Amino acid sequence: MDDEIVKLLAERDISLTEALSDWAIKCLESGYDSKSLRILASMSKWDSTSESDTYFQRSLKELGWDKLDRQDYLLRYAEILAGEIVGNKIDPIEAALEIYAILKDLDHPAELHDFIVIDEMVWDYEYFLKTGYQGYYYHTKEKLISEIKKLSEELLKSKEII
Repeated sequence: MDDEIVKLLAERDISLTEALSDWAIKCLESGYDSKSLRILASMSKWDSTSESDTYFQRSLKELGWDKLDRQDYLLRYAEILAGEIVGNKIDPIEAALEIYAILKDLDHPAELHDFIVIDEMVWDYEYFLKTGYQGYYYHTKEKLISEIKKLSEELLKSKEII
């Protein structure tokens, strides 16, 4: 499974606020093409939701992406995010929250379980910024980022990616 396809599918799954037409344009810009994908890219927010969904499903089928297992590509996307965290290519806090969203969406797979604590740390950090109150999981931003990187490295090692 190509990492670019994983990113496109996972970002579509995670960000349900993105219009299907915007997603289709991203796919076309990334070099993927099909008749239904072009039609989907041309649609606007005023088009019927059911019609957009029909062209989305057709696009997946035409590209051969309808056979990809959702759990597999979301877990692979979590690993990609972890690699980008370790490589300092992405904001670690935002990426950790995306990994946490995947964890919740997939009903807490064991390999992502430690990101529950990261979510608590992020929540306490943001709460501290608003109120000045240090909760149980509060850490400074530097310590929080260090913990996120540590867990990301552990995830990659468990998958033998590093």
